[in-house]
Amino acid sequence: IEEAVRLLAMNHTLMGKAGAYRLAHPLEQHEVPATVESVIAARIESLGEPARRVLYAASIIAGRVPTTVLRRVAEISERDLWRTLGELQESAFVHTDAWAPNTGCAFVHPLAQEVAYFSQPPQKRVSLHGVVATALEEEYASNLGEHASLIAYHWDAANDRFKGDLWRRRAAR
Repeated sequence: IEEAVRLLAMNHTLMGKAGAYRLAHPLEQHEVPATVESVIAARIESLGEPARRVLYAASIIAGRVPTTVLRRVAEISERDLWRTLGELQESAFVHTDAWAPNTGCAFVHPLAQEVAYFSQPPQKRVSLHGVVATALEEEYASNLGEHASLIAYHWDAANDRFKGDLWRRRAAR
């Protein structure tokens, strides 16, 4: 219901602000997509290109997304990243901790992450997993053992079984 309300507000079918919306015009029968996934996909498609790119990159990284890794995967400047994260937070896709900006961001709901992830072509996902694995290796260079299984996961998803096996062995040690 929350996603449907956000979509209707975004499309200006609802006017006002959260908690005090009112219909701007009569609601048509097919104005709201049939599934929650379709609602979320429609909301993602209505985002601007930079916000969509950052959201897609965050969906590949998953979990608590370090901003340094997100910047690299999304190929965006730090200033634009923070502006875009603000937009995504306002749109209720992600939340960030303003008191600890280095902790990055996380999806508000796992379903939003899943829809963003599977909205991308498979080859694009494979390629981005490789970029994420490389970025994680650099980000956690001083503490690789703790993050070895995560890095292995991304190499496997990038279809690089050799590197995935190397990182899994490191995680086991």
